Parts: sequence; structure tokens; C-alpha cells
Amino acid sequence: MMRKVSVLVFLAFLFAWCMKATAAEQITVKFATWHGPTSPNGLIEQELAKMLEEKTKGAVKIKFFWSESLVKYVETYRAVQTGVADMIYYVVGACPGVHILNEVVNLPFMGFPSMEKAGPIYEKLLQEIPELRAEWKGVKLFRPRFMAGSHIHTTKKQVKLPSDLKGMRLIASGPMVFTVETLGGAPVQLGMGDWYTSLERGLVEGHATHYPVILMTKTIDLLHYHLDFGPFGFYAQPDMLVMNMDTWNKLPKDFQEIIEDLCSNWRVAKILKVDMGEIEKAKTYAKQKGHTFYYATPQEVSQWKEALKPVVEKWIETAESKGLPGRKVYNEARRIIKATSGR
Repeated sequence: MMRKVSVLVFLAFLFAWCMKATAAEQITVKFATWHGPTSPNGLIEQELAKMLEEKTKGAVKIKFFWSESLVKYVETYRAVQTGVADMIYYVVGACPGVHILNEVVNLPFMGFPSMEKAGPIYEKLLQEIPELRAEWKGVKLFRPRFMAGSHIHTTKKQVKLPSDLKGMRLIASGPMVFTVETLGGAPVQLGMGDWYTSLERGLVEGHATHYPVILMTKTIDLLHYHLDFGPFGFYAQPDMLVMNMDTWNKLPKDFQEIIEDLCSNWRVAKILKVDMGEIEKAKTYAKQKGHTFYYATPQEVSQWKEALKPVVEKWIETAESKGLPGRKVYNEARRIIKATSGR
């Protein structure tokens, strides 16, 4: 009897030890994002997390902190640098003053040929321009991809030329504020939750943004006119996943390979496919509703480029006022983009 009890006690101890060891070996990655769990990005990130857990046999799990619940939008990058977050979703330019030189890729009409080709070209810029790489020091950067390009969507009149925007009130944020001002418009900075009602009430007359977001927010129902600049729009921003370097270095090599493949290759292919589908869905919906589309001609695009030169010059001046080689980086980026894409 005593022997049976001893065996049971030993088995209980062994089970508890195994459970403790398993818990200790399991890696939990704190993932911070401003998206909600049901957004297109949120759904893709959850699919990625599920695949990661399966491929590592449960050894690596992602714990999501949605909708700025861990850190605020503008603090996201600092959070992953300092280890407050292990991984983040990030858009170049989201955190002011962090990636000043990398924001060169956010400037209008940089010459990227398409969403699909822009990501690899940005990777080439990072490889060949050391000043860009230096701004990512201390983090693990996964493959970037560019979001859908921005076009100009308006409620009551068709915009074709820069002069058509004079005096118009457009929703704008971040770098778009000065862009709208440069074109003679009046930028209005609003939270996403205020877009629809502000357009509906006539407080603003348009939005310079991409097709998927006006479909998602249903503001497409109020934006009846669309000035389309072609496959890349007049500007777009790259996004990517970023990991804290200490977190990355602690991972076994085989787990690093799995995460690299999922966060770089799988995610980029998946999200590009989703975005392309959302662009087509938005355009089809708008056409069914009788919206007017105007496609800028090469001559008209040249007028837009000329009108937006002050935006480029201001970016260069701002960078150089901080002791950064703005003009050098801009010229080198344009050279590489042109050589790679022929534009």
C-alpha cells in the first residue's frame, strides 16, 4: 500500500515538474498594434499567430494587444525598442521623429511602379543607403510591403488638376497635412470615427487616401468622385512587422527561421493579395453606385509633380536642420528607384 502511494506521489511530482518545464519553455510574444482584431490586418495577424504556434508545436505564442491597449499609436516603435512590446505592426512615419530619413519613401511621386514592386525596391534602398539602415538599429526588421496607393476622393466635384483643390477642405493627417496645404487646400485632421459624419455634414469635401480604407469606413458612399493616379497612386507608405532585438536573439535558430518566413514572406504575399482584392472591390462598388472616375494623364501627373515639389523641399530642409543628409538620401533614393523601375 505504501509503495503504491509512493508511486502515485512520484508520478504526481513528475507530472507537475513536466508541466512547469513546459510552461517555462513556452515563449509568449507581446504583440502591440493599433488595429482591431476584426480589421483586415488583425485577421491576417491572427492567422499568422496560429500558423506560428502550429509550426513551433505550441512553443511560441503571440499575445495580442489590440487597438492601442498596450501603447499609443505614436509610441509603438519606442515600445518595441525598449522591450515594452516584443513585436509591433509599424508604418514608416507613424512615430514622428523616429525614421526621418526613411520617410523619403513617403514623399509624393517617388517613382515606385506598383505596390508589388515597391517593397523589394525599398529593401534595395535599405541595403544600399547606410543612413536608412542606421535608423533601424537595435530591432529586427521584417520584410516591408507598401500599402495601397493614395488617390483623391471628393464629395461634390471632380478634381483633375492641382488648381481644382484650391480652398477645398480635405481630411488629412501626418505628411498629408502639408501636402494639402501646398496644393492650396485646407487640411482637416480627424480621427477615423469622425470621417463619415464630417463628410456627411459637409464639414469636409474630400479625402486623399487609398481605396480599401474608404470601403472599410463606408465613406465611399459619400465620396462620389475619384481622381486616380494609377497603380501606385501619388504616394503610399510601407508597413512591416518589427521585433525587439533581445527577444529575437533569445529565440532558437529554427524558431527564427519559422518567424522570418511567416513575417516576411507569408505575410507580405497574403496582405498584398488582400489589398489588391479590396482595391478592386472598392472600385467595383463605386462604379455600381454610379461614381465618376477620372484617370490622370501623364501630362496632368507632371503638373501634380511640379505642384508638390515644395513638399519634397520641405522634407529635405527639415531633415538637414536636424543634421541629417536629406538631399543626399533623396537623390540617392530617386536614382535607385529610377534605375530599378525605369521611372
